[in-house]
Amino acid sequence: MDVRALAIDYDGTIAENGRTPAPAAAALARVRASGRKLVLVTGRILVELREVCPDVDRMFDAVVAENGALLYLPGLGRTHPLGAAPEPALLEALSRHRVEFKLGESIVATLTPFAAAARAAIHEAGVPRILEFNKGALMLLPEGLSKGTGLLAALAALDVSPTEAVAIGDAENDHALLAACRLGVAVADAVPALRARAQHVTRAPGSLGVIEFVEEYLLRAG
Repeated sequence: MDVRALAIDYDGTIAENGRTPAPAAAALARVRASGRKLVLVTGRILVELREVCPDVDRMFDAVVAENGALLYLPGLGRTHPLGAAPEPALLEALSRHRVEFKLGESIVATLTPFAAAARAAIHEAGVPRILEFNKGALMLLPEGLSKGTGLLAALAALDVSPTEAVAIGDAENDHALLAACRLGVAVADAVPALRARAQHVTRAPGSLGVIEFVEEYLLRAG
């Protein structure tokens, strides 16, 4: 398989309970040792990602955080916001609606039970934001941004064409990620809609599915 980059989701794909199991980390290390680029694409805020994955700088060539709204290049130590900062009017509206939230550089992160209130707050504030669901998590994301657009920015920074990339994911917000690449892969326990649209579905779930794909398809092709 002529692939120069592997893009991979974090929670539910390569990470279990917020952590990357040692066998999965070893499989990713073999991908980089083969000369391929490794891109992490996650909905997490970068500060929180570093807390659960302290080796992120060592493991990945690029990190797309905040569901496509922030690009981090560990080798250069640089972050590049890809979306606008949270609007004060939106934060005020969310507070009025008693929505519990956390702030990233660009996204506003909350939980799915607050979806109706968050949608009302966006309407009241009159800001160009969309709701992006990820299982129990909910992100208020600038319009036009997704994991797919974030990955395209990362690949451009790494001088890799999307036709030379493969993506692996498991959740609702991974549709755009898989669609941005030559090949989209879903792990066995991905949400049904993603499995249905993926070009390849692993036999094993979660990080075991990642290891399976890396060993049986990616590295076997040389």
